[in-house]
Amino acid sequence: MSKFTQDEITQLHMLIIQHEFATKQELPELKAKVRTLNEVVLEEVTDEMVDMILVGACEGGSNYWIDHVDGAPYWSGNGTDENPSVSQGGTMVFVEDLETTEHKLTAEKMKDGIRAAAKLRGKTVERFYEDHDAECADMALQAALFDGKVIYG
Repeated sequence: MSKFTQDEITQLHMLIIQHEFATKQELPELKAKVRTLNEVVLEEVTDEMVDMILVGACEGGSNYWIDHVDGAPYWSGNGTDENPSVSQGGTMVFVEDLETTEHKLTAEKMKDGIRAAAKLRGKTVERFYEDHDAECADMALQAALFDGKVIYG
C-alpha cells in the first residue's frame, strides 16, 4: 500500500474544491481522480491500528456475540516469540456460539475489516481509527470475520 504525502492529500482536497466549480465536461474526470485518491487513502492500516481496534473489540465491543477467544493475544504488548499477537503474525480464533462456530483472524483479515468498516462509516481509515469506540471496533472485527459484513448489532 502506498502512503499519501501531504502534497497528495492537498491535491485530493483541491480536486474536491474544483469539483464544486467544474463544468459538466470536467466532472467525470474530476470524480475519477477523487475516487482513485480516496481508495488509496482508505487502504492505509497500521499494526497499531490493528492492536488498538482489537483491544476495543475484545474488551467490550464484541462481547455480546463472542462466546470465547483462543489463540494469539489481541495486543502486541502481550505477544511473545512463541505466541505472537495478531499484528505480529499470530492468529486468533473467535468462537461465535456454543456450537463452536470458529472464525480465524489474521492481521491481513483485520486490516481488511478496518478498511471495510471505515468505508461503511464513510470515513478514511485514519479518521475511523481516530474516532473509533467499542462499537466501531466491533464493526471492524465483524467485517474482518464475515467478509466485509456486519452481522450483529
